Amino acid sequence: MQLVQQFEQLWSSATVPPDVFSFLRQQNTADSDGWLAVLLADQHRRWLTARPLTVEDYLAGLPNLPGNVDWKLQLAIGERCQETIPSHRANPRQAAIARLRKRLNPPLHRREVALFERLGQPRTDRIQINIRGTR
Repeated sequence: MQLVQQFEQLWSSATVPPDVFSFLRQQNTADSDGWLAVLLADQHRRWLTARPLTVEDYLAGLPNLPGNVDWKLQLAIGERCQETIPSHRANPRQAAIARLRKRLNPPLHRREVALFERLGQPRTDRIQINIRGTR
């Protein structure tokens, strides 16, 4: 069974969100692809709750992530994808996280905007404008 499937089973059977940090620390191998899949799955599930974790929360909880992945960028993209889901945009906490990330890390924000424009996705600043309800 793949790592992400094991973690999804924890989410499905738990009454509270599973501890993604403990789950990954217990793994015998540091498979970057598997770990990224688990983190993105956790990120998606947590954005459906009232208490999502930020990119910074994930990086602080797992300071020794395996190499060869730009973890900050991948998690920021995952977070950004969650922000585009209309039901997630309605949550004020998620909107505040998006505004804070944009303010604290302008270079990363510019990289995200450029990436999403290449992919044909809406721009982050437009989504934030829509969150606030202004045009």
